[in-house]
Amino acid sequence: MDAWSRARVVSVLAHGQHTPWDEDEPLTGINLLLGPGEVLTPDHVVEWSQGMERVEFWVCQSGIDLPLDPLLPVHNEGAGFDYSLLAAGARTTIATLWSVEQLASAFICLQFRLRCTTGDDAAVALAAAQRWWRDEARTDLRARLDAGASAGEAVVGLWAALLGRSPPEPAASVIRAHLDARGAAALVEHTLDPPLAHAAFRFSGVPDRAVEAVWD
Repeated sequence: MDAWSRARVVSVLAHGQHTPWDEDEPLTGINLLLGPGEVLTPDHVVEWSQGMERVEFWVCQSGIDLPLDPLLPVHNEGAGFDYSLLAAGARTTIATLWSVEQLASAFICLQFRLRCTTGDDAAVALAAAQRWWRDEARTDLRARLDAGASAGEAVVGLWAALLGRSPPEPAASVIRAHLDARGAAALVEHTLDPPLAHAAFRFSGVPDRAVEAVWD
């Protein structure tokens, strides 16, 4: 993870899994599951992220802590993987407040990235991306399904409309095959119907650019 420690911005799309508290690793509350046998724990990421401009966790429940003891009162302080990074010196973070749907998260992340590259600061870009999914993307996907497109064709079509080009191969074929196997009804039920699919993402910190030099 040398590249992580040298980056200004890191974006993580993965699965999040909360684990019981371990007295030997007090920061461990949620693990990032990157792949078979590949796990990142908070203590590793906190160490790598000091002074970073932004760390993005497009990961389920990355902005919350699960109760460790039912007898403890609910606290009124910042909680979550992202707040651990802010406390360690990261300038800004993005995390989620509940479990998120993969497809909606991927498109919100993509729209967020496009807005950042056109000059929006990260906080504005995230809010705009969330509104875009709520007000435009879901309507677009429904219209494509109503016109007879399969689930895979509808999603690839939205991608092409957003970026001006279709996903590259073999990604496009994988997307079509995976979504078509699930069917249009599953796309509607799990991706389009949930009213809060866009709302789980939280931006924290100050979205100004990091200081480049000492002023005197």
